[in-house]
Amino acid sequence: AAAALIRLASDSMGDDFFRIHPKGHGSVVIGEHGLKANSLVTYYRGEVYPSWRWCEKLDAIERTQEILNLRPNLPDFYNMAMERPMKDPRGYGMLFVDASRKSGLGSSFSHSCDPTCEVRVVALNG
Repeated sequence: AAAALIRLASDSMGDDFFRIHPKGHGSVVIGEHGLKANSLVTYYRGEVYPSWRWCEKLDAIERTQEILNLRPNLPDFYNMAMERPMKDPRGYGMLFVDASRKSGLGSSFSHSCDPTCEVRVVALNG
C-alpha cells in the first residue's frame, strides 16, 4: 500500500520533486549459527571531521554546484555523526565521519528499518 502511494505521489509531482533512491545494498549472515551477540562484525571507517569543518565542506560543495550549474547530488547515506554527551566533563562535542571515499563494508550496515547491528565508538592507536 505504501509503495502505491509513493508511486502516485511521484507520478503526480514529476521526477524533480520526488526522488526515490536505494539506501545501501544490505548484508546477510549466511553462517549456520549466525553471529554471537556483542561480537565485532567490522569497522566503520571514514574521514573524521569536527562539526565546523564538516559544515565548511558541505558549503563548499553547494557553492561549487551553484557556480558550475550542477544539479545537487542525492543525499549521502554513508556519513555518521558522533555526539559526546552534554554531561561529559570534557564538554559537548560533535564529530562527523565521512565514509563516502575511505570506507569499508560497515558503512552500509546501518541502513535498515529493522537493524540488528549497532555502532560502538572505540579509539585505535590514539
